[in-house]
Amino acid sequence: MTASTALAADESQPLLTDTNGTTTAYVGLPVDSRAMVAWDSEADLDNPRSWSTQEKCSIVAILTAVTVLSYPTISLLLMVVPYLV
Repeated sequence: MTASTALAADESQPLLTDTNGTTTAYVGLPVDSRAMVAWDSEADLDNPRSWSTQEKCSIVAILTAVTVLSYPTISLLLMVVPYLV
């Protein structure tokens, strides 16, 4: 057995079990009684799938700008720190 296979988890089996051996999905809930989380309707405004393409692209653009601009900002701040001390 290699190190990579020794560390690999068996993902076909649940990870949590009770002290009596019963498999649970969440604390105290058996696997078969898990509640399905769903949106109120297809038109629910909180559902990202019902957002317009413009809204989705705006979010992607904002996240991209924050990610791309954070690296130069941190670099500039690190160059200035020695002069501040």
